[in-house]
Amino acid sequence: LLADQALDSQRYNQNSEDITWEKSSIRSWLNAQDTINNQEGINYRKGNFLNEAFFLSEQAVILPRNIANNTLDKIFLLAETQICGLDAKKYGFIMDHSIDDEARQSKCAEYAFAMGCYKFVETKYAENVNWWLRSPGGSSKAALKIDYDGRSRTGGSSIDSIEAIRPALYLKISS
Repeated sequence: LLADQALDSQRYNQNSEDITWEKSSIRSWLNAQDTINNQEGINYRKGNFLNEAFFLSEQAVILPRNIANNTLDKIFLLAETQICGLDAKKYGFIMDHSIDDEARQSKCAEYAFAMGCYKFVETKYAENVNWWLRSPGGSSKAALKIDYDGRSRTGGSSIDSIEAIRPALYLKISS
């Protein structure tokens, strides 16, 4: 499941340094991980997305999955291949990253706006936001994002910039 709108606004990584999804602060924050799981050594056991967004009973039906770089995550960001690459069509997106895809365009929740999410103001895309993917960008200090118009820019953004978060998860269907 992918959130139908941006739920929060965060940096991909707290510091601008070489980083992968595996050691990023956004991954630790999403999954309530402690200091050994992110490069900065920040403890996200408190003040994290998983515990703030879901009751324990709800967390119990979120299935942990091997996402990327051998990470086992309950909450994750989509990858470039899922949103505008080889797997995009099966998830309802256009495979071409350079096309304005309405399915990739996103608004943000009021909470995300309060947390610093920037809403685009141009008339055609009014209220749309940029949101992070977990895939690396054009450098080791960049990550890909989906822009307000539904396109993915191949260079990405600096990992210490604030962008919207559209979390994804696998849910136990029988629950």
